[in-house]
Amino acid sequence: MYYFGAFLGGWITYGTLRINGNWAWRLPSLMQAAPSLVHVFLVLLLPESPRWLVSRGKDEQAFKILAKYHANGDEQDEFVRHEFAELKASIANDSSGKGRWAQLFNTKSARKRTAISMACGVFSQWSGTSLTGMSIILVQLCIADSGGVYRLLPQRHSQGNRYHRPMVFQQT
Repeated sequence: MYYFGAFLGGWITYGTLRINGNWAWRLPSLMQAAPSLVHVFLVLLLPESPRWLVSRGKDEQAFKILAKYHANGDEQDEFVRHEFAELKASIANDSSGKGRWAQLFNTKSARKRTAISMACGVFSQWSGTSLTGMSIILVQLCIADSGGVYRLLPQRHSQGNRYHRPMVFQQT
């Protein structure tokens, strides 16, 4: 699925290459944001996590959610009762039940583990196809068309000789 999205995103960006003005970059950005916005609204339809509910003292609600999704609403199901009992025991035995953000930085070893975890997230995003997908504009800058190569130039302001931030593609 990722490869389909990356393929589609690359071609959409390439397709908007010849649009004059700021819509050349705005359109692909808006199209990329659309599925995320759908997910933001759909997540509101999901039920709360039974583990979270039990940790907040809402046992009855957690049990009903487990029964609904694991036994088609049958609250007498042995599997659901066993799973709920395990869930309650796990939370009762969890010594770090209500941790604080400060615990990530309290000790030298905690700071080191936090830094490693953060570095793993950053490096996994900035490698492979993610990095090349973010730099698609550099690839497009080297595409020859009609004997010319596109390059990034600042757009001349309508009044006078000043330049402003938006960039447009011009053929050299």
